[in-house]
Parts: sequence; C-alpha cells; structure tokens
Amino acid sequence: MDAIMISVHKNYACFSRLMDRLRLDWQPDLKEMPTFIISASRPELIVKPFSLKYIAELYEK
Repeated sequence: MDAIMISVHKNYACFSRLMDRLRLDWQPDLKEMPTFIISASRPELIVKPFSLKYIAELYEK
C-alpha cells in the first residue's frame, strides 16, 4: 500500500457511498481497501487534534 485517506462522515450511509464510489472509480487499479470506523461521539474517547507532527517527530529520530 502506498496511500492513506482520512475522511469524516455524518453517518454510515455517507461513508458507504464514498466507499462504493471509490470502488467504481478506481477499478481495476484498486486491489484492496481496508477500512476502520471510529465514532468520535463516545464520551470515553480521547480525541487529539489532527496533526502530522507525531509522524515528523518519528522521522527526525
């Protein structure tokens, strides 16, 4: 794999439409498309601000 995509959706239906569209538009180049879903509305979830600084810190080491 050589790419990553992060997307935010209002509900599962919106996510599902995006996945369907990607499969249609990218075939036959798209071999695998592993996904995971996380609900950001859970009170026990600790959400950090989106930043790539964590990756940059690893790269600098």
